[in-house]
Amino acid sequence: MANLVYNPQEIDIAIGNTPAAKYMQTLAGQCEGKQPVYGGIVEIETMHTNFRMNAIPEALLSGGLLEYEDFLAARRRLMAERWKTYYWSL
Repeated sequence: MANLVYNPQEIDIAIGNTPAAKYMQTLAGQCEGKQPVYGGIVEIETMHTNFRMNAIPEALLSGGLLEYEDFLAARRRLMAERWKTYYWSL
């Protein structure tokens, strides 16, 4: 359940069955070339901020964590840290 994210339909359709490695390479590349392919983020710092806000491991942008189970484990840690930070802010 914790791996559900909002993804606009047009982006979901564009991604289709694209392997994670190629999809992430394209995301990183659209920031280098400033040409959006998936969504409108074309600045690498904006992409990193988006990943942090959504508890997505930033290692994905550099080709790491492409095995789904590794991704899930890293994301669980990020989400737990966010929940902990929020809890201690109450």
